[in-house]
Amino acid sequence: MAIVVCGCHCRTSSYLSCVAGLSYVCRWVMYIEKSICDLDNKLVIRHETLKKIRHRVEIIRQIFDSPTVYCRALVEVVRRRRFSHSYQLVLRFTFTYLFTYLFPTCLAITLSWQSGLVVMVL
Repeated sequence: MAIVVCGCHCRTSSYLSCVAGLSYVCRWVMYIEKSICDLDNKLVIRHETLKKIRHRVEIIRQIFDSPTVYCRALVEVVRRRRFSHSYQLVLRFTFTYLFTYLFPTCLAITLSWQSGLVVMVL
């Protein structure tokens, strides 16, 4: 390194001290940037690990909740079967009533009305 001397020794020494200070600050900034980059990489790795752990915890939660869900579904099946059975009984009773009592009565009324209508038309 060639130093140009202008006749004053203090200029070169201040220049050299300034260069040394800038070199120190530059190394320090590069060290901080490298540390930030390393921490960022660690954060990315930990984030991926946390996503995997969350997924596994969700699977474990579903396994833990499965007996409860099964029992609720079983209760719902029993409730629906009871409702269906009682609905079938009501339906059977209704149709029995319709075809044994109401239908013959309506048929007789309709026939008597039609016979009266025929007499009125003739």
